[in-house]
Amino acid sequence: MRITWLPLLFAVAACRAEPPKRTPDATPSWRTGTLSDTGFGPVVVGMSPLEAQAAAGGMLTIPDVPTAEGCAYASAVGLEGLAFMIENGRVVRIEARAGGIRTADGAAVGDTEARIQALYAGHVELLPHKYTEGHYLMVTPRNVAIGAVQLIFETDGHVVTQFRGGLLPQVAYVERCG
Repeated sequence: MRITWLPLLFAVAACRAEPPKRTPDATPSWRTGTLSDTGFGPVVVGMSPLEAQAAAGGMLTIPDVPTAEGCAYASAVGLEGLAFMIENGRVVRIEARAGGIRTADGAAVGDTEARIQALYAGHVELLPHKYTEGHYLMVTPRNVAIGAVQLIFETDGHVVTQFRGGLLPQVAYVERCG
């Protein structure tokens, strides 16, 4: 009996072929996401905490027991100063309390009030801050499919100290929860 090795060699070579190359993920990288009035990166206000965690690729630390009622915060893994307010079982507001997080227009903690006014020209209402000599720069709310949303910048009277985006009325709460 004579064995033909050539077909066997081709079969072995086919088994050792390179795996198909992965195509780049279309979802923006978690670290380069931007904060808007509707969310941060792939996380959109209105999502449940588990939906938000899945959208963030597991990069969101949600409270041990996401409350069906009440308010709590989720934090972002690897992004200091980014917090997600969860109220009544839904993400309703996202806060940037440190540098390094930007809006799609480039606004960030540390920007001057004048820069925010220029970036959102004609869409900013300036209100006095409740507790400091600073201001709230309220970017005109939009009505979208998920509800009325707004972007709010808090300042010390000169520069942005923190900002947030999300659903009304929660994004406009002066005090945080939890």
